Amino acid sequence: MAKARFQLHIRPQSTVGENARRIIRARLAELSIWAQYVQDEQRAREQHQLRIAAKRLRYTLELFRAYLPEQADEAIKDLKGVQDALGTLHDCDVLIAILRSALFVPEQEKTLQEAVPGAQDLPASLLEVLGQIVPTNGALPDADLHIVSMPGKGKRQRHRGYKNKHKHKDKQKSNKPHNQQHTADGPRSRVHPKPEERAGLEGFLAAKERERGQLYQHVVKRWEKLEKREFRAFILQLIEASEAQRRLQFAPLQNQEVGQKARQP
Repeated sequence: MAKARFQLHIRPQSTVGENARRIIRARLAELSIWAQYVQDEQRAREQHQLRIAAKRLRYTLELFRAYLPEQADEAIKDLKGVQDALGTLHDCDVLIAILRSALFVPEQEKTLQEAVPGAQDLPASLLEVLGQIVPTNGALPDADLHIVSMPGKGKRQRHRGYKNKHKHKDKQKSNKPHNQQHTADGPRSRVHPKPEERAGLEGFLAAKERERGQLYQHVVKRWEKLEKREFRAFILQLIEASEAQRRLQFAPLQNQEVGQKARQP
């Protein structure tokens, strides 16, 4: 999951409502960045980030629902519809990447990441099961190798990373990377289909790719519906309405304080 691009600029001395409006503006700006990739069917990763941005904005509206007008429920419902459509599309993208990785032949000139762009988002353990070589960074980070002391024990307890360090050194003695230890006899767990099974999997992959096209069109229709309703302007109106409501709420208290100071001798 990508980190949020915008700082929230939360101010501890401000009220909850004021900070809520700052967070909503930041989440809305993040949503607008990823929204530009909706019309490009090949930008699956960016569309997944759009789903994450929609989820963050929706959860923010739900969290600060008490500080927003009643129309916020409508915005939450619209965001949930877009989020669900993008989630279904992403699930289909993951399955397509798994199928393409399983059908990928290592003897080809292209690497797996070049032939199957979606494979770079798959877990390394899954790629290893599929018989693909997973690039590693080598040594473990030093932050995981420290030793900690347990209070009351009187003995130093070794961190799990300390054991991993020695385990990693033992594997280095064989002069073979972790993901290439079994390459002499082939990958440890290859689930590549047999020649007679490839046709069935290729047909299933083609069906999923057609389904992906239908799901993508559904996402586009959902988003265009939001655009016609000027969704982002609607969210900004909710923020302004909550700010105006706050000013009306505290206006009588301010007038009362002014009257009390005027009556003082």
